[in-house]
Amino acid sequence: MTWAYQKYGARMKKSGLDYEEMYQGLQDAYREAAAAGDALLADVGTAFYQHSMNQNLYADDGSHPNEEGSRLAAEIIAAVIMDDYKSR
Repeated sequence: MTWAYQKYGARMKKSGLDYEEMYQGLQDAYREAAAAGDALLADVGTAFYQHSMNQNLYADDGSHPNEEGSRLAAEIIAAVIMDDYKSR
């Protein structure tokens, strides 16, 4: 699950969406798709939502992750895959 644009960034302003609205829309869409496809869901979006106020996770474009954001995303994805592997 991806993340919303940087909360006060130019990309968010240009989108015409509110940060909360974009975050919730992504949550709903990804959860529905994962359920429909019986797929794993790596909720990177919520981690960005929770941590982006205390640390910068975005590249200068306000959309893509910087190195710290990429590390956070990779850790979450790896944890979901490993949990699924261990449960088999």
